[in-house]
Amino acid sequence: MKLKMFGKYSVSSLLFWVFSILLMIEVLYILFFIVSGVVGHYELQTYNDYYSYLFDMPFTNSRWSVRMDTKGLISFLFPFIKTGLLFYLLVLIFKSLKQDELIFKESSIKYLKFFAIFNICLPIVYSLFDLLMFKQWVYLNVMPSLPNFIIGLFTLFVLAIFKQGFQIQQENELTI
Repeated sequence: MKLKMFGKYSVSSLLFWVFSILLMIEVLYILFFIVSGVVGHYELQTYNDYYSYLFDMPFTNSRWSVRMDTKGLISFLFPFIKTGLLFYLLVLIFKSLKQDELIFKESSIKYLKFFAIFNICLPIVYSLFDLLMFKQWVYLNVMPSLPNFIIGLFTLFVLAIFKQGFQIQQENELTI
């Protein structure tokens, strides 16, 4: 049995479903956080100059603390939203690759471009986030997004291959 990379019943189809499930889990975590804050499913803890609320994250057996001010809420939600966007872009890419045997499509190129731009801009967004929210730039806060930058650069190479493949495919269709 030969394993197909593209089209129905292929690796790209499997990855589409894997990233779809991960995206749903990420969205459920964000919704859980919002709903637990609205219905009061948390413990309020008082510190010297701010309030924090503690809540149990489902399926993790861990207790999370979130500072109850704008900076705390945004700092908590930012990684979840970033990961959700990353999974969403991956779902779009693999959806376009699983649809048929033709992989060099405009939709694949468009989603790869979004994916590359998103990953390349992520360290810049993290830096701006630190500067705006905390009035300082901390190198260690930007470090976790550097692999995204490298993935973005690699995706640019894949994007160039897809563009060239699309162009050759178009020329091929015109000569036939």
